[in-house]
Amino acid sequence: MSDLRLRPVLNTPAALLLAALAAGLPALLNPPPGAAALAPGDVYITGFNADGSDGFAFMALADIPAAETLLFTDRGWSNNTFWTQTSEGALRYRPPASGLPAGTVVVVSNLSAGTAACDLGAVEEYDAGFNLSASGDQILAYQTNAAGPRFLFALSTCSTAWQEPGTPIGSNASEIPPGLLRGVQAVHAAAHLGAPANSDCGRYTNGLCGLPADMRARLRNGALWTFTEDGPYTLSSADAVLAEPLAFQGFENGAADTWTIESCTGNVTNDPGATGSPPGARIRTGQTSCQTCNGSTELILGAVSWRRGAYRDLAVTLHVSAASTLSGSGGVDQNDYVKVFVATGNAAFAATPDIMLGGPLSPSSNARWRYHEAAAVTTALGHAVTNRPAAGGNRDGAGDGGSTLRVILPRAASSVTVRVTCGTDQPEEVWSIDDVSLTGTLQGGSIFWIR
Repeated sequence: MSDLRLRPVLNTPAALLLAALAAGLPALLNPPPGAAALAPGDVYITGFNADGSDGFAFMALADIPAAETLLFTDRGWSNNTFWTQTSEGALRYRPPASGLPAGTVVVVSNLSAGTAACDLGAVEEYDAGFNLSASGDQILAYQTNAAGPRFLFALSTCSTAWQEPGTPIGSNASEIPPGLLRGVQAVHAAAHLGAPANSDCGRYTNGLCGLPADMRARLRNGALWTFTEDGPYTLSSADAVLAEPLAFQGFENGAADTWTIESCTGNVTNDPGATGSPPGARIRTGQTSCQTCNGSTELILGAVSWRRGAYRDLAVTLHVSAASTLSGSGGVDQNDYVKVFVATGNAAFAATPDIMLGGPLSPSSNARWRYHEAAAVTTALGHAVTNRPAAGGNRDGAGDGGSTLRVILPRAASSVTVRVTCGTDQPEEVWSIDDVSLTGTLQGGSIFWIR
């Protein structure tokens, strides 16, 4: 009955292709061909069981047509190829005839018995031996073509961190596969989700609606996961309700980036700050963000228009992290800033920003924080607010740094433009901006533009 679950109409997104990577095991790289049109982060693991009959769940974060094939393996990746241990295997998953709309969750089970099953679509173990180890393991999601694998997502439960290149590797461990960013599409259960080393079972437990970018951020937020050594868990097949914003800019230069950049003097880069503090804090989703380090920058997003009165609950939202290039110290200080200016209609930007975000006022005190939904600063258009953390150091626990910035627009608005200026005065201080969106509720009740 799994294929009878109700689905919205599938709208196939434009493909995003990464550079192909060579070499690998013949059985893993030469399954029956699929379209191989997905990109990193289009699939996320939402739960895993290394106890009981073994299994995992995954969510589609982009529409996946029926013609696509997804591949999953518990083999590690090392030295530009898959680990050759014969105790590991691979699965081939095919969506149902209607495809997988973004937000769909699929549960894969019965792995330890060698009779893999799923609750939607079809799965088969084409390379025998897929069996998650309670001593740590990995799940790599990918597609492939004649040139090699294109990785979509990777989850590791082995030890406390991903294996570093050039170090000895066993069947339970893996390096980060190429094309994936540490902590973004390559998530380690201990290092990034706060799980115990070699965790047996884990599952995402909170929040199944919002923008695709917000869903990606939640799925790698350890506060929204639970773990146990006494599983297995019952893995949820509840689907997420994902919505399209009225306009969006994630700095990926892809089809989802519908909000035009009129000018940008910031550094749009794929540097996640892996060795800085907090580590890997500069990119919220995707492969890039707009970063400012040791200077001032300006970002202007062009006018977006809609019919007056067509939407309510209109808001501009952007996500900010404050990081340091140093390990365990540094961050933004009282002289550093992010200023958000929002204008509607044909009005010019005001002289005073709607939101001003800065470092702590304490002299010689530097603060840093990751992207965090709970650290929200919200105001109505024209009502200026300033937010600074109460003290220096890592503010993730306090949640007072200001990471989700939101300006509420009047219902009478019919167009909007956005200007963001950032400044830091030291080479180790980094502001990062990612996932800027315009959202609203269509009069009559539909939230955003539902897929």
